[in-house]
Amino acid sequence: MLRPKLVNLRPTLVKVRSISVKLVMLRPELVKLRPMLAKLRPMLVKIGPMLVKIGPMLVKLGPELVKLRPMLAKLRPMLVKIGPMLVKIGPILVKVRPKLVIVGPELVNIRPMLVKVRLKLVEVRPKLV
Repeated sequence: MLRPKLVNLRPTLVKVRSISVKLVMLRPELVKLRPMLAKLRPMLVKIGPMLVKIGPMLVKLGPELVKLRPMLAKLRPMLVKIGPMLVKIGPILVKVRPKLVIVGPELVNIRPMLVKVRLKLVEVRPKLV
């Protein structure tokens, strides 16, 4: 299995140049990783045009690239595709906009069962060259 080639643009920003993607149990509404695979850093699950890396929690969403906080790495390896612009990672919701990625409880109104999210809103505007 090939490891993804990473290029450090900034101390907190990493761009994925080329990736070896392995699909694991892919469904239209649910992508579930095995616990063993979740411990592997180069393991990636492709959800449509999005790439989500489990381990250091590096999330690539189209042209946007965001590295989530280290504390999010402890989340269980559960990815749920809610819509073409929404991805749920455990209790975390990731919303994609043209030039903005928002992770936080402001998206909890999508489904009643997601009301118990207790995370601060994080706004990242990565400047990729």
